[in-house]
Amino acid sequence: MAGKAEWSLANRLRARALMATAVITLLLSAVVALHYGADMPELRHRSLHALAEDFAKDAADAAQQGDWELITRRHPMFRNHPENYAWAVTDAAGRIIAASPKGPSEEEMGIAADPFPDVWTSATDTGGWIGGRAIEGGGPGAFIVIEIREDTAGLLPLLIAEEIFIHIIVPVVPFTLLLLFGLDATLRQTIAPMRRLSEASAEIRPGQAFEPIDLADVPHEISGIAGKLNETLASLNAARERERQFISEAAHSLRTPLAALKARLELDGAQTPAEQLTTDLDGLVRLANRLLISADETRFSVDGASQSDLVEIARSIVIQLTPMALAASIDLGMESESDAVTIPGNSDAISQALVCLVENALQFTPPGRDVTIGVTASPPALTVRDSGMGFAAGDGAARSAAGGGDVHAGLGLRIARQVADAHKAELEIARAPEGGAAVSLRFPEPVRP
Repeated sequence: MAGKAEWSLANRLRARALMATAVITLLLSAVVALHYGADMPELRHRSLHALAEDFAKDAADAAQQGDWELITRRHPMFRNHPENYAWAVTDAAGRIIAASPKGPSEEEMGIAADPFPDVWTSATDTGGWIGGRAIEGGGPGAFIVIEIREDTAGLLPLLIAEEIFIHIIVPVVPFTLLLLFGLDATLRQTIAPMRRLSEASAEIRPGQAFEPIDLADVPHEISGIAGKLNETLASLNAARERERQFISEAAHSLRTPLAALKARLELDGAQTPAEQLTTDLDGLVRLANRLLISADETRFSVDGASQSDLVEIARSIVIQLTPMALAASIDLGMESESDAVTIPGNSDAISQALVCLVENALQFTPPGRDVTIGVTASPPALTVRDSGMGFAAGDGAARSAAGGGDVHAGLGLRIARQVADAHKAELEIARAPEGGAAVSLRFPEPVRP
């Protein structure tokens, strides 16, 4: 499917403004034409007056030169349409001294008062119209008379067109030009912020940190788009940073166990116990699984309608990890203040976070000791306590998951932090009162109806 052609908002607005002006001009022209069409007698009189005025001047020249053919040369309608256009020149007494071959009859000329007025027009009995006027400047001709029996030369349409041109076209054209120039300047100023937004977007390059777009000069109509673009850029920056951290952490996490496994195989060779290799490979599998889980944050998304029972989650994790605890000679159990502690949340994500915390505790707890999962109702929380070596100095204070920074080796705490962020919970790290570590996921109090 071919892509749509690019188009310019400014050019489109200019074209529409020009089209609107053209439509208005056509409408005004139609109104003028209808107005004159509704007053046809007045239009005929005006047309005849205009023709008689020009004709009188030409008749004076023809009389002085004695060349009445001058009339037909200057007014070819009398030559081309002799049956519909007629003229006559009279002296002061009303006697015809020159006329067209089919000139006005004496009866038609007698329509005017005697003596002739200086300017006059009248309808004829045959449906035409007749008129005349005095010739200025003296000479043998004193008056001219013109009769139009049928307007086959189109004098009326020409008069209407002239009126439209004079009263509409002439005023509208300068106005239109001023409008277009003003509109162009206004458009340039109006779309300047949009152009700057486009230029700022064009400066975004892959592989670089995305700078947010300045919204100070962005019009309200597109501020939503620009704001969403900034949100997208911030999300891309965060994703880019997570990708960088993931690659760095994955490389760091995999390097040591792989190097240890390789060294053991090189040094011990065939004497390496199969059980030890199986343990090492199981550790690598768990590590790879954690890397995949950490990279896929969609697993941690929370549906507002989902409910999770922390007691049931803790019970299922104890059952799931008891074989691992028995293999390490560690007593894994749970304590709960209530039979059920229900919160809004993603049960799978919370379970995965708890698995990571318990596996970390089992890893750092010596054989013969215990690991306990505690569940509290107010505030809703899951706490994993072990009796291992605890945390290094400086890591014992409780910290929010949003505080950033690795507070424990491995990917387990990172996954727990991601789950905590998705649930607006807190991941707290502390020393257990009896020694060892206590890691808690503290969830917000559920809203009671």
